[in-house]
Amino acid sequence: MSTVVDKVKTSGNVVRGGAVVLRGKAKELTGKLTGNRRLQVAGMADQGKGRFKRAIVRIKPAVDKVTGRVSGLVRRNG
Repeated sequence: MSTVVDKVKTSGNVVRGGAVVLRGKAKELTGKLTGNRRLQVAGMADQGKGRFKRAIVRIKPAVDKVTGRVSGLVRRNG
């Protein structure tokens, strides 16, 4: 069961992840335009970090649901 606080935290993580992806795209483009390979690679890394943050937000509820079921089974059969 998710609370309002959980939903706000989740929304914040999605927004932060999106911001990191956007920042990474800007860095990558700047690196391409200036010929700075290091900046380009840093931008690509930032995009990966942002996508990871967004993915965690989607995966966490499923993991919580599974772990809740497993702990319920353990308590019942314990």
